[in-house]
Amino acid sequence: ANERERARMRVLSKAFGRLKTTLPWVPADTKLSKLDTLRLASSYIAHLRRVLHYED
Repeated sequence: ANERERARMRVLSKAFGRLKTTLPWVPADTKLSKLDTLRLASSYIAHLRRVLHYED
């Protein structure tokens, strides 16, 4: 059970790392909490929606 949990946490951490690298406003060496990463990703998605809405 412990090994499964460690593997799950490694996958989760890797996913957050990849998400952080897709955010255009975040320098690569910036340390962000998971919550901050999710908040920035949500803001970026909202920004992209606004851009797409205004192009229509």
